[in-house]
Amino acid sequence: MNDAQCPEELEIAPPHKMIAINEKLPDLRRDHCGRVLDQLARCKRGSREFTKVKSELLSALKKQKYISFQGAPNRYHIQRVGDSYLYKVPRNKRGHLSRFRGKTVRILVIARGDGWIDRELMAGPAVMSSRHK
Repeated sequence: MNDAQCPEELEIAPPHKMIAINEKLPDLRRDHCGRVLDQLARCKRGSREFTKVKSELLSALKKQKYISFQGAPNRYHIQRVGDSYLYKVPRNKRGHLSRFRGKTVRILVIARGDGWIDRELMAGPAVMSSRHK
């Protein structure tokens, strides 16, 4: 740092939110993937049944053309494996969700990432009810 720079210029801005918390819509889970998510929620984490149901979920998500990516819980407002919500992707969205511009997607956690702050997420087409339209 040279003498002309003051410390205030070097402060790092807080990370912006990928999705604003008020943009989240409840996931009513009325499709096959949603029913499997409900089944996963009833399983004890770490059990054989949990592993089996999670494998079934991943298979169903891949058939529905869901994409996978990593994200921080504070940027996507989602924490635990099996948590999900719906999100109307803006037409100008960039990044992982840009392929879903103008559509509504389900975003869910499928695993913890390598670090304590990262999560493995998936996103794909959502089944909309009249409540969300």
